[in-house]
Order: sequence, then C-alpha cells, then structure tokens
Amino acid sequence: MSFSRYRWVKYMIPLFLLLYLFMVWLRPAIGVRQDEIFPFFSWALFSHTSEWETTENALIVHVIDGRKVDGTRYLIPGREIRHQKTLKNTANVCVRREECDHVVEEWIYPIVRNVTRGDDVEFSIVEVSINLRDVQRDIWRLASDEIDHSDFYKVDKILGSWSTVRGLVWVSGFQSSDTLDDRWETLERIISESEPIISAKYDVYLDGSRLVYTKESCDPVDTYSRFFLHIIPVDVDVLSDERRRYSFDNLDFDFRDHLYMGGERCIVELEIPGYDVRVIRTGQFISGQGNLWEADVELEGR
Repeated sequence: MSFSRYRWVKYMIPLFLLLYLFMVWLRPAIGVRQDEIFPFFSWALFSHTSEWETTENALIVHVIDGRKVDGTRYLIPGREIRHQKTLKNTANVCVRREECDHVVEEWIYPIVRNVTRGDDVEFSIVEVSINLRDVQRDIWRLASDEIDHSDFYKVDKILGSWSTVRGLVWVSGFQSSDTLDDRWETLERIISESEPIISAKYDVYLDGSRLVYTKESCDPVDTYSRFFLHIIPVDVDVLSDERRRYSFDNLDFDFRDHLYMGGERCIVELEIPGYDVRVIRTGQFISGQGNLWEADVELEGR
C-alpha cells in the first residue's frame, strides 16, 4: 500500500464516525422523519426481530346513542390504514399524558361518530396482545373473512374511556365486558345506599375493598393535586418488609389513574388491600405547599 493511500485510509474511519455523529445530531434540526436511512439513522431494522407475541392498540365501542353494543365490538383498527395510524398516534399521546383528552376529541371523535353513525358513543382505547401462532393457525379463515383480525385480540390495558357527549371517563379496573352505564349504576348504588366514612373536600365511601371518592363540582385543583392514602392494618405483619417499619401501607395516587367523570361531578374509584384495616388516612397535597385537606377514620370494630 502506498504511503498516500495509507494516509487516506487512516483518516477515513475517524472522518466517517464524525460524519455519522453529526448526521445523528442534525436529524431533529432538519426534520427528517424516516425511520431507516442507512447508515446514518436508526438501526431498528436490524435490532428488531419477529416475536410470537405482539402488542397493538384498538378501540372498543360499548354504547351507541344509549344502546349497549352486543358483545365486544372493535371499531379500530379496521381496513382504513389512516384510522390505524391515527389511533396509534393518539395512544402514544395518551400514554405520555400529553393533551390526551384534546387529541382524542379532535382526532378520534369524528372517526367514531362517522363509523358508528351515532352522536353519543361510549368507547375505550385499549392495548391488546396478539399471539401470532393463533393468526398463523387460522390464516385461511382470516383471509376468507370468516373471522376478523380482532378475534385474536386479548385486552391487556385500558388507556382511557370516553363519551363523545360527556367527555373523558377514566375507570379503574374497567373490564371489556362492562359498559360505562353498568359502572355508573354500581357507583351510584354505593353512593346512594351507604353513608360516607369520610366527609371532607371529597366524600369517601367504602364498599368491601372498594374505596370511592366523590365530589359534586370539581375545580382543576381538585383533580390535579395528588392524593395521599395511608392504610393502617389491624396486624402490621401483613405489610411488606419495607412498609412494616412505617406501620402503614402507602397507596398515594393521581386522580387520573382511578377516575370516573360525568359532567361536573367527579368520582375516584380504587381497590384497597383485602386485609383487616384499622385506620384509613387520606387527603390531597401539593408538593412543597403542604396538604390541601386531610381526614382519617377508624374502621376497627365496624
């Protein structure tokens, strides 16, 4: 190898690496959106391998203009590719909690109303898992439209539930076989047929291991301030090793993790541990500013 060619090869590798790093840094600035522009960008084409279990997003319709939908009806994905992309983008926004409600209203409501031909549609956006072996086994039935691809869906997680008229409805433990009306009736029964164990900024009800917070008219501070929930058991030995030294379970939560919302009224619903409870202490706080409200109740002997 000649000396001049050796010098060229010697400097080529570091120059290539510098160029690679520069292009990676420059990508957001120039607005490039392609996933694969070899060799300067994502190497995902080579790093991702096919798996038998895959996860997708889907949309389930529960009620159309007051009429409950028989069985589980998956509206999206359908055969409209643009609908699938819209749903995926919406789900990504909701997972990050970035303007989720606004995006669902702007992007999803029109699609739901158009496809269902309904004005008041109750639906959920969900994460589903699919076993590709099941698809492989039934590929001919799928190709002949004897079955639909949604028949392979297993609901793993509810990202959120909405009504195109009433707006956001977040429900803890919401099951795909339930409807929003069923859940509302259950919560209304708990509230109307029992006395609150705590009457404070929120009224708090206890139904078995279900704790229900309710407030007739909610301001932003009522929904965005974090809740603290401390459960003191009758027997501290039921607690984990970590919590035993504090003598209580810490179940602090955010409103949007456990929410049913209807009009101006807001309801938080969550499950508490099944062990015997001596005291429930709860309230809301703003970090660095202290508690907005707090209350506790003795349950032993009830």
